Amino acid sequence: MSVAVSAVWTLSAEAGSEYDSNVHRVEVPEGEEPDIAASPLLRAGSRLRLSWPVDRQRRFRLTAFGGGKLFLTPEGEGENVAVLAAEGGYDHRLRERAATLSLRGSYYDSFSLDPTSSLAGRTFGLLGAEGAVVLHGAGSHRLTLVAGGRDFRYKPDSDFDWTGDHYGLLYRTTVWRGDPDQDLDAAAIEVGLSYELERRGYDGRAFTNHCPGPAADPTCFVPTALARADLHHRAELEVAWTGDRIWSAGYQIEVNDSNSYGQSLVRQRIELGLTTETWARVFLTARAALQLTSFLDPLLLARDVNAQSFITIDDDNRDSLSVNLARDITRTWTAEARYALYSNEFSEDVSFRRQTVYLGAVYQYGRK
Repeated sequence: MSVAVSAVWTLSAEAGSEYDSNVHRVEVPEGEEPDIAASPLLRAGSRLRLSWPVDRQRRFRLTAFGGGKLFLTPEGEGENVAVLAAEGGYDHRLRERAATLSLRGSYYDSFSLDPTSSLAGRTFGLLGAEGAVVLHGAGSHRLTLVAGGRDFRYKPDSDFDWTGDHYGLLYRTTVWRGDPDQDLDAAAIEVGLSYELERRGYDGRAFTNHCPGPAADPTCFVPTALARADLHHRAELEVAWTGDRIWSAGYQIEVNDSNSYGQSLVRQRIELGLTTETWARVFLTARAALQLTSFLDPLLLARDVNAQSFITIDDDNRDSLSVNLARDITRTWTAEARYALYSNEFSEDVSFRRQTVYLGAVYQYGRK
């Protein structure tokens, strides 16, 4: 007999002001003088989180977000943007409790609020759908198999639009756990291993180098009759220590194998994280990432496209350091402060620096 369970949901609204030291995310070639614009901006958004357990075996979940940012000076012209995003899923745990079947769909779309500006160069849309089987082993062992598809639209240049199928394998386990009878904050060490493979078929043509030897300038690139096709691999190892503090470390490697000259690359990334309570009930979350990208061809086309993560329009897929401070003021209000630094320390031909500072508040209401 199924047992009805009340839905758990929260609705939050966030607003604040931010300063961006490199509004247009300009990379400066070696030997050139930088011409970088900085600007303050206003940021606001709202998020809904919903989890509805139908019974002990079945659950629906939904997360939806809408927001935007508006620059306050002419230097921010063309960078005003709005974002809509949603992710929904359904989980069905089998009666023998050895496996869970899941379905998931996701949507992310960013819109330029200045569509006539030539500076709106990072807006994109991403649709995704996938199914997963989670196998629960003895103890804390868990193996997840994923298969699905994605549809990507890069609004400034449709040649970078692509569709593709992807497959993934994820294993997680707890390798050590303290004794909670002796310590209420007993620590645990968790390990995760994952591998993803994605096939991307582009709307644009594959390019080749018609110059003898390495490409010397962009005129060496000519389109072929073939559509561009990429095989994208991603593997990750993550270790997390959870206790009175949460420490995490991860290593990622991405390999993009493309039939288009200039688009193949190997990207390695190390990430470190810390979440802890500091003084006066202020919680700190800090993350650092170091990244090394090697392009397998001498000259790269559309470097700015490859530099993006295409997960959110706010983050840069580069070396980064971020610090977030949060403190609950009341049961429904939270004050937040954030700082982020982005750079490319391991690039020899161009330099990049971008800093953002944010101060705002979050209002949250719901039923838990």
